[in-house]
Amino acid sequence: MMPCLSFYLCLVVVALWLSLSVTAFWILGPGRHRHSHVVPPLSSSCATTDDITTHPSSPSPVHALWKGRKCDDESFYDVIGHYCTPPVPLDDMVVGEESWIPFDPVKLEKIANDPPVFVLRNFIPAAERQELIEQALIQGLQQGQTQPPRQEQTLLSSSSSSSSSSSLLSPQVQHRHGSSVAWLSWEEESSIANFMAHLSARLFLHADLLERQNNDDNNGNIPLYYRPENVQVVKYDTGGRFDLHHDGLNRTVTVLTYLNGVAGTWFPFCDAPDSDIPQTTSLRDRDTILRGKRPGHDGVCIVGKECENDHYRVDASTNDNSKNPHVVSIQPGDAVVFYNYIPCHEYGMVWNWRSLHCGLPATQPKWIATNWFSLERERT
Repeated sequence: MMPCLSFYLCLVVVALWLSLSVTAFWILGPGRHRHSHVVPPLSSSCATTDDITTHPSSPSPVHALWKGRKCDDESFYDVIGHYCTPPVPLDDMVVGEESWIPFDPVKLEKIANDPPVFVLRNFIPAAERQELIEQALIQGLQQGQTQPPRQEQTLLSSSSSSSSSSSLLSPQVQHRHGSSVAWLSWEEESSIANFMAHLSARLFLHADLLERQNNDDNNGNIPLYYRPENVQVVKYDTGGRFDLHHDGLNRTVTVLTYLNGVAGTWFPFCDAPDSDIPQTTSLRDRDTILRGKRPGHDGVCIVGKECENDHYRVDASTNDNSKNPHVVSIQPGDAVVFYNYIPCHEYGMVWNWRSLHCGLPATQPKWIATNWFSLERERT
């Protein structure tokens, strides 16, 4: 009797192991680790606001983790608005909620509703972070440049559905100081850049649109495509900063990874009431826009090991930022993820004022790497 029972118990254990393995493969797919086969995102060109040149890349398929709602019966602009927002599971998370990705050390934490902002914990391991920095140095860092958005004026509206106010923002060239950049292609399947684009797309883009573009299905007469950019690696020298700006260029999702644990990314209008949102202004009036606002007191500020320095504390009134709702701490290898647009029935999607952000002056050398995903009407 006992040998027979042991045999059946072994069968149960093996069946359970196979079930878990298949589930893990289905959820994560190949390519979680940099030396595995990685299915890269689809892209044919990668326009950027921070580099005048574009980065050509070849079309390749990608699959997302989340299953989003389909909008087959909606109007064209409603469909655009749908795909510039987070997929359902992310959109349904509440601030403070955490979600572990099965069989993976990566963890998601939602830190703001408007714009939707998440922290992706343990995104890039230490060895891969160092390799990204070395690749950027080998390729050669160039002085950071930023070009204005494609149009002279961009219509903005409050992200509150109850507000009908809107305004025109005249985009000016955003200002970087003390920074240098390199662009790393994600085309090589075993590269870290490929893994970053792959997992970011799987987590933060809508699966149904990705599946359609992989299959050359343009959703009837509505051609929409996600376009990833090559990974931008940036080094900020001590004192380097990036003034208040919007990522623009139809970049619906930004995934910003902190390579050496120095952060200082501030969203001054994150989850702010409508009364705090500027209505008519120009980006050249940054001082006016930010008048009376401070990191650690307004919006959300992402901080790292720079807060270990006595010369820099986000909240000068206390040595402990852990209980400050306006401060979120990160570790090296973590990433902050945010959505830059909101739906607009007339235009499809428009800039979200609350997505304006800046890189505070670095108190020590700072290394970051950024993935962007834009939503395009045509595949070029």
